[in-house]
Amino acid sequence: MSRKFKREFKSFLPYLTPLIAVVVLFLLGFKVVIVLTDSMEPAVPRGSLSVTAPTWIVKPSCGDIILYKVRFEKGEWLIMHRIVNASGSTYYTKGDNRGFRDPWVVSEENIEGVHVFSVPMVGYLFLLLKVFIILMVVFALAYWVLSMLFIKATSMCASIRVNYFPAVVLVLIIALLIILYVLIVF
Repeated sequence: MSRKFKREFKSFLPYLTPLIAVVVLFLLGFKVVIVLTDSMEPAVPRGSLSVTAPTWIVKPSCGDIILYKVRFEKGEWLIMHRIVNASGSTYYTKGDNRGFRDPWVVSEENIEGVHVFSVPMVGYLFLLLKVFIILMVVFALAYWVLSMLFIKATSMCASIRVNYFPAVVLVLIIALLIILYVLIVF
């Protein structure tokens, strides 16, 4: 290896180390979730970015906050609540900001992880970043389609007139609908 490569690698190493650590933690089963409700306030506020450890690393016990799956008619949901009672491999949970215990029983196989720590408000930043990326993709696709139409229109013979207005309007309407969907859903 050349000296220049070693020098550049050493200057890049401080940035590479956290990335490697995050990848290793994900491979070990750690999960990062965004808390969307206020059910665990004040312990885990809405909009927090929460990190959970797998149950083979941290065994859940009474008083721990866990992330678990619940199946409903409309699908499967991840819920983060505190264990208020345990009986063998079944757990009873409750949100800190709720006046009642959850109506379901959580089995050990439904537990995705045990809450390790959370960073308040950072989850909102990730949601905005997600929306921003989706918007950029939509605009890039719209730009690409429009530029392809423009290139095709300018390369055609001048005597042939093609009306690309309906296609342009259609692309813009689809882009607007995707943007509205993203803003409403997220």
